[in-house]
Amino acid sequence: MISQLISAATDNAKELILDKINAGDNLAKCFLFGIVVGCNVSDLVKFMTSPVLSWISTLSNANIYTERELTVDKAIEKVKNFLENRLAVITKA
Repeated sequence: MISQLISAATDNAKELILDKINAGDNLAKCFLFGIVVGCNVSDLVKFMTSPVLSWISTLSNANIYTERELTVDKAIEKVKNFLENRLAVITKA
């Protein structure tokens, strides 16, 4: 499986296939970690393309227009804070 990932990374330069499953530059380590610890590939792809991970990927991608880039850790923290605040609002209602 790791050899297939390396092959996909090589092809990624022209086809951008890894970005489609959020395993591009920012989250490749997350995807590789899942493979190394034995996650089922289909479950791993579902996780990597989940709304929350897609949101983290979007936040952590460099943006040439705003010149703002968050690290993945800071993007996770931002999403976590947002969700905690939302939960607090919902539980108060």
